[in-house]
Amino acid sequence: MKKYTSSNADAALAEALGAPTPSLPTPRESKPLIPAPIASNNQIATDADYARTNAIEIIQKGSEAVDMALNLATESQHPRAFEVLGQLLKIQSDNVDKLLKIHQDKQKLSGNVSSGQMTGNVYIDKAVFSGTTTQLLEMMRSTQKNQTTESDELDD
Repeated sequence: MKKYTSSNADAALAEALGAPTPSLPTPRESKPLIPAPIASNNQIATDADYARTNAIEIIQKGSEAVDMALNLATESQHPRAFEVLGQLLKIQSDNVDKLLKIHQDKQKLSGNVSSGQMTGNVYIDKAVFSGTTTQLLEMMRSTQKNQTTESDELDD
């Protein structure tokens, strides 16, 4: 009798059942690593582009993982598989938020967009003045004088 070990158990089972010998899964083709950024005059843009490229690749790989987890969850109908799928979806959502944050941070650091534009329109409901009533009256009078001089200039 032939002795089989765990390393050749699949081949022995296939031989006993008259089935073709199972082949090992072929490893997936790996992509080359993203090259590290080269130092340049505009280091902020270089680093932001590198971070953005990495984030996009992570999002793409995460999408593949979500697809595989979805297939596994629907085929197995196992609660743990659905739990893992939910966690993967949350991670994907966080990764997309990180990509947008990279874009905002790049704009903020490069000075292309002012902070007012990044946050959107601002509505001030109540304003608080911190000072004495004398200072407030002086400020109001100077504002009134400026408004009257501007209206006089427009009339001319």
